[in-house]
Amino acid sequence: MTAIKNEQPILIEDKLLADSVGFLLSKAAQKISELHIPAFAEFNVQPKQYGILSLLKVRNNLSQIEISRALMIDRSTMVALVDDLEKKNLAIRTRDTKDRRAYSLALTRKGQNLLTKLAEKLFKTEADYLAVLQPNGADTLRKALVQLVLQGEVGHTVTLDK
Repeated sequence: MTAIKNEQPILIEDKLLADSVGFLLSKAAQKISELHIPAFAEFNVQPKQYGILSLLKVRNNLSQIEISRALMIDRSTMVALVDDLEKKNLAIRTRDTKDRRAYSLALTRKGQNLLTKLAEKLFKTEADYLAVLQPNGADTLRKALVQLVLQGEVGHTVTLDK
């Protein structure tokens, strides 16, 4: 199996590499991340900020701590990401009504609009990248990845059928 990147082939003929799920997942993640770079640059957000905005679309008014736990972002990084989102008027931070020491986050209208446009670009990029898979291959991969990511997570139930 040979993949081309910058006209230099990456040879994955060695059985140790070809059979290594970790290696292959890492390389696939690296490639999709590289393909996403132009969209993130166009919208001036970082991938972790996209995760925050996406989570807020599903569950608005989450505390920074809840978001950092859900997305596995350390607290100090979370503060900087949220500061930037707030500065760009993509999210608004308010005192948490349940805990005055904490802050809740919500999407702004600008944040919702940006998220919609950015998500469309990212999904198109991913669809193009995954088009080499057999019919339903992308769905099968996505479902398997969800299972792997949520494996062992307390309170998470994975439903794989649409």
